[in-house]
Amino acid sequence: MSKNILSKSIINLPGVGKQKEKELKKLGIKTIEELLYYFPRRYEDRSRLKPLNLLQHDSVETILAEIKKIEVVKTNKKIYILKVYLENPTGKITAIFFNQNYLKNQFKIGRKIYVTGKVNLRFGRQIVVSDYELVIEESQPIHAGRIIPIYRENKKITSKFLRNLVSFALENYLPEVEETITEEIKNKYGLLSIKEALREIHFPTGRERYKKAR
Repeated sequence: MSKNILSKSIINLPGVGKQKEKELKKLGIKTIEELLYYFPRRYEDRSRLKPLNLLQHDSVETILAEIKKIEVVKTNKKIYILKVYLENPTGKITAIFFNQNYLKNQFKIGRKIYVTGKVNLRFGRQIVVSDYELVIEESQPIHAGRIIPIYRENKKITSKFLRNLVSFALENYLPEVEETITEEIKNKYGLLSIKEALREIHFPTGRERYKKAR
């Protein structure tokens, strides 16, 4: 393992300032190496995208659809609701974001978006959003459309933040990890390389690959 690079402070990664660095240290993450070995405590399967016409009330689902309309509504209780009207070949639904009207500037009509949340069919067809990710063409999603990692968190560091950070570290620093298992041992016991195992532990491409990585 290239210690000089992997022993660099976590503050060298995008999105990590002094405050984030302090909070990451509370989780035991001070270096890039420690981030790579900060394994998920569990996983959430968001790989199964539910057709909009098959959604059931109160179920938690992940969907992929195109943004058709955006509006902000203020309730009598001074709560701002961002309504994002979505559509795909299987139907239409409205994504509900509470007190996140600032997101209006990030969303564009015609853009595709992954949404995870609780389905509400009592007031039309709605999904109350707990997580989302805008589609970036020719780029694999991090937070949806796959099995996603859930990490040990604190009040300032969320799993979503950690997923972004780990994804960046895997893409940019994984080549620095040295292989400690010989080809003979890997072949004999059907083991993954250290690099493959780290990638699969954080972002499994399937349940069998994850088990092998562990």
